[in-house]
Amino acid sequence: MTIYTEQDISVVIPAYNCEKTLPKTIDSICSQELKPLEIIVVNDGSTDKTKEVTCKLRSKYQSCHIKLVNIENSGPANARNVGIEMSKGSLIAFCDADDLWSNPNKLNEQLKVLNADPNIVCCDTFAEIEWSKESKKLLSDRNNKNAKFTDFLKENIVNATSSVVVKKRALLDSGTFSTTIKFGEDRLLWAKLSLRGTFSTATKVCVYKINSPTNLTAKIAGNFKYRLELVDELLTLAERETQYEVNKSKVWRTNSVDFLREYAKNRCVDEFVATFNIVKSKLDLADIILFKYYYVYIYVRLFRTFSPFI
Repeated sequence: MTIYTEQDISVVIPAYNCEKTLPKTIDSICSQELKPLEIIVVNDGSTDKTKEVTCKLRSKYQSCHIKLVNIENSGPANARNVGIEMSKGSLIAFCDADDLWSNPNKLNEQLKVLNADPNIVCCDTFAEIEWSKESKKLLSDRNNKNAKFTDFLKENIVNATSSVVVKKRALLDSGTFSTTIKFGEDRLLWAKLSLRGTFSTATKVCVYKINSPTNLTAKIAGNFKYRLELVDELLTLAERETQYEVNKSKVWRTNSVDFLREYAKNRCVDEFVATFNIVKSKLDLADIILFKYYYVYIYVRLFRTFSPFI
């Protein structure tokens, strides 16, 4: 049985226009009690001073072995894949350039989990998530011990990508991050990984993450397109794995709720109706009738308003 140490860990950071946030991110990683083998910053075609800031951080934290890779802008999925390809460690830890490893024992806690069971391919941690400066910080505290592939059909149950440490061999065998699905590519990868081993969680808050509450609303039409592609990919995977019997209609219904809720909340009548029409075409009749948004859909089509529902 392999016993992993911090010198098996390569940290991969996709970095795009993050000159202001990257110093704190790097500091949080270099402040770990156990120092990783290397930190790979993949500069994803930044137009600010991300490159220059990384060079200064490399001089400041020489013992952290910071490496800088400059590529043309291609999105965080490809940037992570480039970092994975360059890495020397047998374990890959991810951290976004505006997130923090808030617990200096993060890597230590995860190594304990990984070394306790050779079947574990992926270990995350609890995360503290701030949706806005005005809102409360929310704790993402799902314990993913023994998470199954079918769990990922419903939602992304990993607490945060920046909390993940994964075995590199399993990552490569799973095909790394999809560069065609721009919304949910991490969830697809975790689902693939769950077919190669078990998941577990170091049950301590180790990551601080800031999310914008406007992400879904501002890009919802494009994101719904990618959600459709994601669910198609997941269901294709499920078909290949003959031990899984999947209710496809229920999967589609579950994956449409957040989009329909967002359109209803923002009183986007045409978008709500168009989205429900797409979803309806994928549902069994029983699931359509049982779907709470079906009755909202009928009312909105007739009266062009969400009142009295909203």
